[in-house]
Amino acid sequence: MAPPRFINTVVLSLLRSRLGKGMCRRLLALTVTGKKTGKPFTCPVMYAKHERDFVIVAADAKSKRWWKNLDPDGAEVTLTRGTTVTRAFARTLERDPRARGKALRVYITTHASAAKPLGIPSNWPTLDDENLGKTAESAVVVRATPA
Repeated sequence: MAPPRFINTVVLSLLRSRLGKGMCRRLLALTVTGKKTGKPFTCPVMYAKHERDFVIVAADAKSKRWWKNLDPDGAEVTLTRGTTVTRAFARTLERDPRARGKALRVYITTHASAAKPLGIPSNWPTLDDENLGKTAESAVVVRATPA
């Protein structure tokens, strides 16, 4: 279930301030452009870094809207961490179980407490990337590569 809008507003304000610098190790402000409206939509998301890329997981994706503005072919997004703004190209990894699994592995390694709520089995470290990519069915996995 998505948090109330006012909570996102407070978190986004903190993320964009110098006070949010400590929060930036786990959260960023993701801005996507609406496919239908063309208007920007910004929300706070947890992320994990993998080399240059950012891995973002929309847990309980049915209750989220932002990822619907991305498609497997991708879209431009803006990632804001504190006062650092990064333009990136983001795409969902739903068509490629191996890439999805690799991204999930990075995300769970960074956010171990996320595995159980995502429905990822406790033996996930022993799964190969393709089989890991077939878990967490209610989540959408996104990889954002800086431009």
